[in-house]
Amino acid sequence: MLLDEFRFDHVDGAKEAVEAGREDWRRRQIATLVRDAPEVAVGALPELGYTITEPSAGPRPVNRAALRRG
Repeated sequence: MLLDEFRFDHVDGAKEAVEAGREDWRRRQIATLVRDAPEVAVGALPELGYTITEPSAGPRPVNRAALRRG
């Protein structure tokens, strides 16, 4: 927003660096959310053609405390 809407001065490559940082942050967020709510990933991945195998110890419980934390 600062670069596009407010036209802040910036060095060449700044927009690409912001986009790369955003992608990295989103990937880390996805990994964290899958660990906290694995049943959501188990529900979504088959829709994309993935086969899910339940761990021998059984499904991992949802981390409701982490999901509810502000």
